Amino acid sequence: MYCPTCRSEYEPGVTRCAECEAALVENLPEDARADAEEFVPLREVNDPDELAVLQSVLDAAGVPYMLQGEEAQGLFPFPGAGANLLPPSLGAIIHVPRSRLDEARELIETTAVPTDPEPDPDAESTDPQAN
Repeated sequence: MYCPTCRSEYEPGVTRCAECEAALVENLPEDARADAEEFVPLREVNDPDELAVLQSVLDAAGVPYMLQGEEAQGLFPFPGAGANLLPPSLGAIIHVPRSRLDEARELIETTAVPTDPEPDPDAESTDPQAN
């Protein structure tokens, strides 16, 4: 089974693409497979929160992407927000078409994933116990 949109291959019995949610077809036309653009790695992401942000940035810009290894992020009961505890081998790898690699790099480089701000040593404390 194949996705006619992203051309991902699925096992028999699967009816919808997990990425595109398109209905799968039994075979892609030969010319569609031959013309399919090569996807190349863009970035490995170990933080599920960061992955969601990067996916939304690529979606908003209309840059197609595929994920490799996303399912591994849900295997361990680590907290998601800000806890970058997964080993690098368990990160998801975002792949984009080679022709859009530079555009995708620029998009994610300008995307700031929220992190906890570092305390400002010159700021006055609002903690009543600190005085």
